[in-house]
Amino acid sequence: MTAPAFKQFTRSSVEDNATATVTVSGVSGKRHYLTYISASYDFAKIGRLEIKDGSTVILTAFVHNQQQFNFQAIPIVISESNALSATLEASGGAGNEGVVTIHGYTDVPG
Repeated sequence: MTAPAFKQFTRSSVEDNATATVTVSGVSGKRHYLTYISASYDFAKIGRLEIKDGSTVILTAFVHNQQQFNFQAIPIVISESNALSATLEASGGAGNEGVVTIHGYTDVPG
């Protein structure tokens, strides 16, 4: 039996009135594939969500209280050796939390 050709990841960040950021570090010669994003606030809020391929913003969306984005059928592919990051805007008030979670996998070139 051969080993799988990928390694799954999940990253999550919860912040109280601060930017919630998750990062999957770049790995030389490998690509990350983003399959799912969940972003939410614990109260009524509209905030900006950004996904980056290295330092380049590749997706911007406004989160209305809570949003889920499913890319399992066609994942977002991050450039070879680049980091993947997701950032959710701060909630705007003490005691109000924002959370961002990403799921995906990293290839293992053979």
